[in-house]
Amino acid sequence: MENISVSIRVRPLNKLETQDSFSWRIDGNTICQLDPNNKENDGTINQTYVLDHVFGPERSTHELYETTAQGLIYKVMDGFNGTVLAYGQTSSGKTHTMRGTSESPGLISLAVEEAFKLIKQKEDRNIVTHVSYMELYNEKLYDLLSNDDRKLTIKENKDGSPFVSGLSEHEVKTVDDVLLQLDSGDNRRHTGSTRMNENSSRSHSIFRMVFKNSSKNEVASANNNVNDGSSSNNNNNSNSSD
Repeated sequence: MENISVSIRVRPLNKLETQDSFSWRIDGNTICQLDPNNKENDGTINQTYVLDHVFGPERSTHELYETTAQGLIYKVMDGFNGTVLAYGQTSSGKTHTMRGTSESPGLISLAVEEAFKLIKQKEDRNIVTHVSYMELYNEKLYDLLSNDDRKLTIKENKDGSPFVSGLSEHEVKTVDDVLLQLDSGDNRRHTGSTRMNENSSRSHSIFRMVFKNSSKNEVASANNNVNDGSSSNNNNNSNSSD
């Protein structure tokens, strides 16, 4: 049974937003935009949005991970497929949330560490892990872990399920192996400057981890996809330039 959860993370205001008195009001799992020039309806603009979770600027990435993604990793290690999708305009904090820093690891690092910790605990299973990393840029697919710049194509298996033909997969055995592949792929992504972000990702990307269990004459696999979707291409306020 499919289970989709939708959450919002509100980052701190930047200088431009502070000058414009742009802000949000968070109340539990609801959020609404405030209009300082509108004293009616409690200063809110349009409607209040209700989500599964709303994280304010004071909430840490680790808190967000524990609430939204940690349980998904456990499900993936039990054989279910899972996806974490980050979507928002440029400068909204997607990279900070997904990749993080050395002081504050992002969701990907936390999920990878969790996965390998669980693999070590499953001593009765022979779990082999592979990763792939692709980019969708200007409606074309590219393999971020290959030196070959040829465009990839989407095809269908005999059962009708889609797959990306020619996408390379790389075996990884440690957390560091995974992070090295991520860094290598990030260096190949298309970037460009915008009014809101000097070094903005100009594409969508999918980082995929496949866990295959071949223990006791049983072959099974599960996928964990991490999607980073940038909407700045369609945002007039970003003044994007490639």
